[in-house]
Amino acid sequence: MTAAIPDWNGRRATNALQLIRTIGARNNLPCWICHGPIDYTLRYPHRRSCTVQHIISRRLRPDLTWNPANWSQAHLQCNQDYGDGGGVNPYDLGPTSD
Repeated sequence: MTAAIPDWNGRRATNALQLIRTIGARNNLPCWICHGPIDYTLRYPHRRSCTVQHIISRRLRPDLTWNPANWSQAHLQCNQDYGDGGGVNPYDLGPTSD
């Protein structure tokens, strides 16, 4: 039996985003997905605003939904493109030849 995926909303999600924004801005952390800079002053729904990215998909590990060790910073657009990802980064081109 598969565990239900907890909702990501409400005060807990807001607090998680604030924590990720604070740490990201303080350390000038890039997007976890595309590695581009994040302007931490931008807010939702701006596509380059900061969101909480679950490093291990909530679909794969719902038990890690609220674990801060499983959170990282990502642009809204990158996060949406990544989706539940299944561990596949759409910005990772893999090996390339010259």
